[in-house]
Amino acid sequence: MVGGLIEPLPGFISDRIGKRMLLVIIVLLGMVICFSLISSFGGGVLVLALAFLGLAVAFVQLLQFALPPEILIPKDTALGFGILTACTQLGIVAGTFLTGLVIDATYDLGSPLFTIAFFSWAAVIFSLVLKAR
Repeated sequence: MVGGLIEPLPGFISDRIGKRMLLVIIVLLGMVICFSLISSFGGGVLVLALAFLGLAVAFVQLLQFALPPEILIPKDTALGFGILTACTQLGIVAGTFLTGLVIDATYDLGSPLFTIAFFSWAAVIFSLVLKAR
């Protein structure tokens, strides 16, 4: 929740650096690492991983809505935002459902974190495929 309160910071950094696709990939890779660390470590590593995840959520959410104008032609930008919103809602439903299935199948609380790390890794792969104009 703290990540939502600091949205201006990722916006400022994104505007200054200008390489949004690179930022998306870096943040998503960081999320993969953090989700993997959370189930394996405690103490200081856990606190740092959770703090980074709070920041990463702020970056990913902001950057995903900043990218459509950069990767689509202007006349298709609204369609891009519509697809982005639909996919976000689908991800919320399907991701929650699949993570719950993993918990039910494994009876292990570490497995869902690796499942979420897998989804983050898939997002990295899809981000590498996208080309900015």
